[in-house]
Amino acid sequence: MNILTKVALPALTLFAMVSTANALSFEGTDWSYSQNSRLVITLNPAFGGGIQNIPDSVVNQPKTVNQTAFNKFDFPLTIGSIPGTGDFTVTGLAVRDTNNAGTTPWQVVNGITLRAVYPTFNVDGLITGTNSNPLYDDPIYGNRVYSITGTPTSVTGIVIQAQTMFGAVTAGSAVAHLDSWNLSRSPVPEPGTMLIIAAGLAGLAKRRKG
Repeated sequence: MNILTKVALPALTLFAMVSTANALSFEGTDWSYSQNSRLVITLNPAFGGGIQNIPDSVVNQPKTVNQTAFNKFDFPLTIGSIPGTGDFTVTGLAVRDTNNAGTTPWQVVNGITLRAVYPTFNVDGLITGTNSNPLYDDPIYGNRVYSITGTPTSVTGIVIQAQTMFGAVTAGSAVAHLDSWNLSRSPVPEPGTMLIIAAGLAGLAKRRKG
């Protein structure tokens, strides 16, 4: 074994141990998603003017979370009619979904066919619940996450376009507000709690037998 191999192997082993120790598990089909969001549209006078507030709320919607790396997970995510990728990167306890600029499909709002052209935006959150149990931990990613609390955010700079006989024209502007979001699932018992429960059941069984 040459000197390079002697140095490299311990370093790679240490890196793997640190990565595993800091890794968290998000994978699962048992998640529930809640969200409060709204799209506030301000139309130009030529299209009726005024401000339209389009709310969108989701409560305990079942979600499947896929994990592709120790610091990557994804699930379907939208802010009202503004689609997100739901492709999150994990840094410590912070999570971030970076979404590219895009255009929504046309939809009819109060008799006017509109679409939104939106800029790049981020959706952020914090991991607010984890626990460890060898029976439930992922063998690759480690401790199980059971709660993520989102950070309120607003997507500004959205251009509203109207469909006319002359093509798409600017009809106003909009702001998409993500007032709150949360991803959660039931925590699992800690090993110590399971031992206490097992001891209690064993004691109860012994008393009954006696």
